[in-house]
Order: sequence, then C-alpha cells, then structure tokens
Amino acid sequence: MISLGLGGIWFYLCCVFVYGEAVIGAPSGRAKTAAIILVGLVVIRVGVERLLRRRPKLTPVAVRIGFSAIVIAATVVATDIAVSMLANWSARSGVTATDPELRRDDPRIWHGELYPEHFFPTDRAFSLFKPDVVLTGSTYGEFYHPDMLQSSTLADSVLELKTLTYRIGPLGMRDTTPISDARIYALGDSFAMGYGTDEGLTWTERLGESMGEPVYNMGVSATGPNTQRMLLDYILESQENEIRVEHLLWMLFEGNDLENGFGEFRHRPTGSGLAQLAEGTLLGSLLTIPDVVKESSVLRRAIDGTLRRPAALGAGSGAEYVADGIPSRTPLYHSKRFGLRLFSPDDVERSRKPLRYVLDHPHWPLMQATFEKMRQLSEQKGFRVTVVLAPSAARLYGAAFEDCPNPTSEPHLINELAKLARKTGFDVIDLFVAMRPHAEKELLYYRDDHHWNARGNALAAEIIREAMVR
Repeated sequence: MISLGLGGIWFYLCCVFVYGEAVIGAPSGRAKTAAIILVGLVVIRVGVERLLRRRPKLTPVAVRIGFSAIVIAATVVATDIAVSMLANWSARSGVTATDPELRRDDPRIWHGELYPEHFFPTDRAFSLFKPDVVLTGSTYGEFYHPDMLQSSTLADSVLELKTLTYRIGPLGMRDTTPISDARIYALGDSFAMGYGTDEGLTWTERLGESMGEPVYNMGVSATGPNTQRMLLDYILESQENEIRVEHLLWMLFEGNDLENGFGEFRHRPTGSGLAQLAEGTLLGSLLTIPDVVKESSVLRRAIDGTLRRPAALGAGSGAEYVADGIPSRTPLYHSKRFGLRLFSPDDVERSRKPLRYVLDHPHWPLMQATFEKMRQLSEQKGFRVTVVLAPSAARLYGAAFEDCPNPTSEPHLINELAKLARKTGFDVIDLFVAMRPHAEKELLYYRDDHHWNARGNALAAEIIREAMVR
C-alpha cells in the first residue's frame, strides 16, 4: 500500500514538475519522463521492502503512511478535476473570441480573429508571430462581445470601432525594417508591440520618427519577462551577422508581468515518433496522460500564475456585471471627468495588492533571476538596457472612476521593479510617474481595452525620447 501511495504521488509530481521542463540542460519529453518515473517507482518499491524486512514492527506504521499517501494523491487529483470543472461551469455560457459559433453569428471581426498567430521556433517557451503576414480589419477592443451591442450605453459610449493593420516582418515581429538598420530595440509584451494600435501610431514608430532612426519592435503579446529575454537571446544568435544592439528598451507591464510564466521550456514537448504513430489509438490516449496531468494541475497553475478564480456556481452566464440589463464579464465604471470605461478585473485586483504580495510572490525570485540573466546577456553582447515600466489603466485611472476600487497609494510592483533594475545596473523610465499628470486631463487607454490608445502610445514615445536624450 505504501508503494502504491508514494508511487502515485511520485508519478503526479514528475508529470507536473519534470515533464516538459529542463532536466540536465534539455527539456524532458515522454521518454525521459517515463524513465525518471520508472526509476523512482523502483527505488520506492525496493526501499520499502528492505525497510520492512529489516524492521517488521514498522509494518502497521507503513500501512498508515501508505493509506495517507493514497488519500493525498486522490485528493490532489480530485482537486484538479473539481477546479477545472468549476472553470468550465463558469465559462459554459461565456462569450470568447475563440467560440466558432459566436463568430459565425457576429458580422464584426473579433480582435482575436484579426490578431497575428504565434509560433514557437524552438522547444523553449518563447514565441514569435508567424512571419510575412499582413492583417487588416475593423474591430472593437479586447473586452468586446456581440451582446454588448444590445446595450445603448456600451454601444454609444464605450465600444470603439477602429480599423487596424498588423504587419509582421520576416523575423516574426511587428517590424519590417531590416534588422541590420537599427541600433535601438524595443522588447516586451503587447504594450511594446502596440496591441490594438494601427500601423504608424505605435510608440516604437513614433519614437523612431522623433529620433530620426528606426526603433526595432521586438514586442510579442502574451509574453513575460523571461520569455522575452529568451526571444532576445534567440534573435541575437540567429541574426548574429545582421543585428547590432546598442540600446535595449525593455518594457515591463505592471498588470501581469509578475504572473506570467517563467519556465524555460514549453510544457508540452514536441511529440515523439511513437506518440505520432500511436495517435488515435488507446496507446496514444495513454501517452497523453502526462500532458493532461500537467495542464490541469492546480499546483502547476498556481506556480505559473495562470490559476483563476471561477465564478460562483449558479451564476447563469458566468457574467458578474450588467449594463442596461445586458450581462458582461467586464466591469463598467463612470467618471465625471472621463465618462464610461471598462476595466480589466485582473488589473483592478492586482492594483490593490499590498507590497507583501510582490515580495512573497513565488515568481519574484524568478524575476530577479531573469534580470540577472539579462544583465549577463547585455554585458556579453555589449548593449545598454533601459527598463521602461508601464502602468495598468486601473493604476492610472482607478481613483478617478466612481465605484472602481481604488489602487494602493504606491505602485508596489513598479517600485520594486525600478529598484531591481537599478540594482542590476539598468536605467529606468517610470511611465506611471511621467504619465500621471497627463492622465488627470486625458484618457490614454481605449475604453473597451486595457491597452494604450493612439494618444497613450504617442505620450509614451515622448516620455521615452526625453529620457533618452538627457
């Protein structure tokens, strides 16, 4: 019994923390993970048998330990199942840009349909956009769903229909400039790449125009600090004969950069030949068990920062907010100065977290390690790093909107990132401090999106340029 219980826990931990992770410098696929699991099971079995043979009086204790281990393993699996089912329940009537039925019913292009697709050039966790693509369409912001058009308030005063073009260059980034023509490079997530902003209006393009030289945009949405560092490392190696980085503008976003994953490798390694041959068979289904265990693990998602609190049971459509009787998942707030705006619930919640949330976060040591790796890379390649800190809309405007929970008096994550950057030897541009006076007079973010509008991009470019020429 003790072998069964401990073996189950060992299998679960290997699926969650070994499968797809770096082991001896390389990602562990199915074969390597299976070997590690098998060795562990043998060690557990042999160790238990030898212990009980030498000390038979421990048998009752071993039985209790084994029973407890089985209960723990079963509880962990049951928790994973329950949390996933709650999430499915919460989203069962939810409207998302990935729902094909709703896309067919909606004449408008969802931003998710317009947005460039990602691809992974290696087994490492970073991604690029699929290269040599031009996407154009009229779309609302990321908070949009078709039901919102039934609300006159949302349709007339919140939703912003705009025409966007995303032009992805040959290297898989939103820049068609030859990479050899630039010496200044911008790195980051969707705020760096200009999410929701048309060609020619992003802060990197505005900055390049004012500087009289290109600022190469290496921003890729849905990435975190560590994946961005890996992307830069990949480009420096693959374009070694072309690229000449002198100054890196590394934009970090307050809203989710602490929560984003910091793993070195993708959780799902490239399928082996056996997995491909067994696809569609019972064996193929068994081979996917490590993937299912890893992706559904509450423990793994909590560490990655991807665990979300599901809506309460019985919430109907899963919507928590209402405008003109139309349910919405995104809260609508009003300001006497700025009118109506939707806010990301996650941004609002994180803007209110205390300092201990940052310092005790399991990703904070990983953030520090990422900065150290960036320092080593910058010294090795000989370029200067300026960390550009971008605030969330909830941070900059929360206090100005009625009923919106106020953010903390200090932007703790921004402050700690600034301290870490200076300690590492990087320059810092704090956009929260610089944008705050302007935010008292004008709206710098879209009303139906949590990203900067064209004016926000232009102001970011002005602030960064002024800091660079001092």
